[in-house]
Amino acid sequence: MTSSEIIAITVCTRHRPVMLAKCLRSIAREIAQHQTADFLVVVENDEIEQSRHVIDDIRHEHPSLKILYQLEETPGIPFARNTAVKSALENGADWIAFIDDDETCEPGWLAAMRRGIDEFQSAVLTGPVRSTMPEDAPDWFQKPKFKNFERGRRLRTAATNNTLLSASWLVQNMTPPYFDLAMQFTGGSDTDFFYRLSDKGGTITWLDDAVVAEEIPASRLTARWQIQRNFRVAANAFKVNQKRNGLVWALFRGLPKMIGRLLAGIGLLLLAVLAGVVSLRKGKWLMLQSISALASAAGTFTSIFGFLPTPYKKIQGG
Repeated sequence: MTSSEIIAITVCTRHRPVMLAKCLRSIAREIAQHQTADFLVVVENDEIEQSRHVIDDIRHEHPSLKILYQLEETPGIPFARNTAVKSALENGADWIAFIDDDETCEPGWLAAMRRGIDEFQSAVLTGPVRSTMPEDAPDWFQKPKFKNFERGRRLRTAATNNTLLSASWLVQNMTPPYFDLAMQFTGGSDTDFFYRLSDKGGTITWLDDAVVAEEIPASRLTARWQIQRNFRVAANAFKVNQKRNGLVWALFRGLPKMIGRLLAGIGLLLLAVLAGVVSLRKGKWLMLQSISALASAAGTFTSIFGFLPTPYKKIQGG
């Protein structure tokens, strides 16, 4: 019975105490509502304890809630994630949930995850992320689409922004460090991990009703950030494909995409110029799409030669 199974909900954080507090309060409310033995694991990726006061506040508000706090001094997301998993396993978790520190659980999230455990008997369950933006977002910025698949859909990979992992499957089929330490600042270590999991036969199942909300900080609502994101996503995608299938296969898959994005970028650039005559807003949006497509092509190109961006040396949000 899943009612007796324990979920450790892990959150990795660095320099975002305001967002962290919102995140932890939403999780604490979910656990308190269902009165389970589930607990929180918070890993602060810093040299000193910057967010200890946030943990203390949550403990004061929810005295019965078990919160494990750990400081991971080695910078880099995979180091923090590995520490979180280790702590969860050492404290008897049957399932390990991953949520980003800039997210909050929507009501019913924990119950939805528990229903999914019973319904699918899957190694991994993952759900949608609903993005929220400040009211003063630029007029050319389009809110990320709410991506939701049909319930029970099998995926090849996932992210650590709303995911539940079977501890027993993990221990039986994979060895630590689970998240690749070589991807210290590049991003993509979660995508890489879940690809390796599915390559080993682990199932990843979509839950349409286990929803979290993501608060997009103002620092990400810039053309520069959006362009850099497209660059790093394409670079990481090529690198992960190369790790899984070798350079030849990665080139076979990556080069057509790179050429397609290059041509799309040039075409969108011409459209942006024409559209800008009629609508400045539309012209700006098309220009961003053009540069983003070109950035994706550049990301693949640089990754072929082993050059990867390191965006996670800089913290977004607060």
